[in-house]
Amino acid sequence: MSFVIYLDHNATTPILPEVLEVMMPYLTTEWGNPSSSYKFGSKLKSVVETAREQVAELIGAHPLDVIFTSCGTESNNTAIAAALKANPAMRHIVTSQVEHSSVLNYCMALERGGLCSGGFTPPFAAVDVARASRPPSRERPAPAARGQDAHATAGGTPALQERGYRVTYLPVDREGLLNLADLEAAITDETGVVSLMWANNETGVLFPVERIAEICHCDAVQAAGKVEIDVRKIPADYLSLTGHKFHAPKGIGALYVRRKSPFSPLVYGGHRERNRRGGTESGPLVVGMGKGQLREATPLNNRLTHKRKRGRARRIPGMTQVSKGVPSV
Repeated sequence: MSFVIYLDHNATTPILPEVLEVMMPYLTTEWGNPSSSYKFGSKLKSVVETAREQVAELIGAHPLDVIFTSCGTESNNTAIAAALKANPAMRHIVTSQVEHSSVLNYCMALERGGLCSGGFTPPFAAVDVARASRPPSRERPAPAARGQDAHATAGGTPALQERGYRVTYLPVDREGLLNLADLEAAITDETGVVSLMWANNETGVLFPVERIAEICHCDAVQAAGKVEIDVRKIPADYLSLTGHKFHAPKGIGALYVRRKSPFSPLVYGGHRERNRRGGTESGPLVVGMGKGQLREATPLNNRLTHKRKRGRARRIPGMTQVSKGVPSV
């Protein structure tokens, strides 16, 4: 009999039996549309709002500040877009070279395309077809000099460069850590967004987001359920989450938007999520995300769990901890 020993919970996690159990009624008998005007669907609205409260609890937020999305990628894209749309004259972005691809590729697309007053200009619409057909490079963006940006090396015609955004991709050291002096030097009067992850999805290294006063958007997808998150103690206006990192189903994410922070939807449609995100709410996925976070919400349990994991790792021959001594998850 074959079996799998799965160790990469930074990539994804299995749905727990108790999570699947609470989802099943909404996959079988209670399958209505929560936004319906009739009872069969509308009775699910309270279920969605309960799940919203549960997700908000995970990060110390008010439930009304949590928007359900389809995934962490959508949350990241939405946050960056909202901040840029609010300040169209500020056309500079600061991020790091080791961000998740949903941030890096989005920033590179913005370099080529940019935003227009009526919404997004399709970032790849004017890219050379032959170039676009080639497989994407696996290389990280070239390091930017301190205080400078990578816009000078961005592809495309001069006209595209003129309307595109400028992006500074900050390097990290050999331990995967960010130099806060580099970050400070990179920020200018034209900087519209500073987008940084809390925990790296490949190394687990933690960035000191509590100490980065300039941070606008925090990708906390990898941190949720592993470190204590309290949005009242960090300066970020936007914070991204996804369910499948803490034993909830894939296909459901969330975006925290601080009260009074500028916001405009990335996905337009019906009057869902208080007009902040179009698309019919998925009852089973939302309920699954709410249930999944309940298991992860207790910091003490998290610390004990990770101590046990690291203890087991030390007993596996040939396995060592990445970046020993560096804050990580």
